[in-house]
Amino acid sequence: MSIFRTSFALGISVSAAHVLAQTPNPNLATLDGAVRQVLARHPEILAARQRVLQAELHLAGVRSLPNPELDIGYSKNLDSIGAGATGQDIQLTQRLNIFGPRQALFAQSRLEVEVPRTELRLVEQDIAYQVRSAWFSLQSAQATSEFTKQALGVAETFARLADAQYKAGDVPIANVLRSEFEAENARQALLVAETNVKIQTATLNILLQQPPDALLSVPALSGATLKTYDTAALLRGIEQQPRVVSAQALLTAQRAKIEVAKSANRPEAVATYAHNQLLNWLGGDSYRVGVVFPLLDNGQIRASVREAQAATTEKEASLVSVRQQVALDLTTAIYLHEQARALVPRTGEEQLQRALRLYQLAETGYREGATSYLNVLDALGVLRSAFQSYLKALADYNIAEAGLERALGAVLPTPVSTQPMRYAPPALTPLSQSGKKG
Repeated sequence: MSIFRTSFALGISVSAAHVLAQTPNPNLATLDGAVRQVLARHPEILAARQRVLQAELHLAGVRSLPNPELDIGYSKNLDSIGAGATGQDIQLTQRLNIFGPRQALFAQSRLEVEVPRTELRLVEQDIAYQVRSAWFSLQSAQATSEFTKQALGVAETFARLADAQYKAGDVPIANVLRSEFEAENARQALLVAETNVKIQTATLNILLQQPPDALLSVPALSGATLKTYDTAALLRGIEQQPRVVSAQALLTAQRAKIEVAKSANRPEAVATYAHNQLLNWLGGDSYRVGVVFPLLDNGQIRASVREAQAATTEKEASLVSVRQQVALDLTTAIYLHEQARALVPRTGEEQLQRALRLYQLAETGYREGATSYLNVLDALGVLRSAFQSYLKALADYNIAEAGLERALGAVLPTPVSTQPMRYAPPALTPLSQSGKKG
């Protein structure tokens, strides 16, 4: 039995606290640094910035006067004889648009600039949420993988112990099957955990504009600060949510299009300089400032106005729909945040302590020879499951916090209360002696 005692002691001499308390790389970027890096070069954000630039350049063009027009032509009077019968004309025309659609177009374009600016904020917030979500998920996946490796080591130790005891005739085959079953469960859990690490690493790498399989590590999970917010205050921020602001800007710009359509029926001021007789520079100059009046609307202007009015009605309905969706998304994010805040202490303080106590009792019973190591295996499986739930709760809370900020579309307000939760993984203490029962 001494060989069994030694191998078992080595198998469970692993402490999850030792395994998971990894020393972060001092040169590793922080989460905020990773977010800034992604926001600086993510293609979706670069594209959104170009849309803002396009709108600003369009506004600059609308603000300017129409380009002057130069008309150079040749004319001949068929009823005249001699030199006065022919001539060449130079005419320079500048449309002033004092009464025309220029002012209405400028007002519309100025409002439309706010739409891509708001959409840029939305893209930045969504990308930042993706980075935070991948970061916290990777932290949780790495911690789960490391703990599962140690649980697998313990399970495999018991599997070898059961096989040796069975060959020695000390235990039935059922003990071997049961220990092998638990070892295979741990192998499957490790496969899932390691795959999740690869997926989350690839996700974060892609966001960082790096190859999916690039080496990447994040600091070990350190805990969370549970925060409580004023729900009513959060819901009052709906009107400032970027999606609502964007929909409101679209509506206001569309209303301005009605004025643009109506302005086509207004007069237009024109300044003209003309020089008749291109070959005779001594005479023939004239200056003219006038007003051009639209003579008749055959239905085009009326149709444009009605089209703009119909589009405005559509944007009004869209604004109502966006407000409702934002209210639903924000309410859902509030509920998920509250749920995540409640689950962290319940999984980390209550349920995890129960599982740890169960494991300690099974360990004590085995050490004193009162129970079989199969009880320790069962308790180890419960502890592993509880620990994974705790890790998931921590990651879910951090992600829910980021999701609440995205749903609000702004930095979260000062919380009503805070509760620091230190990350405290369970410690599996080694046995000083083996049990006497198989």
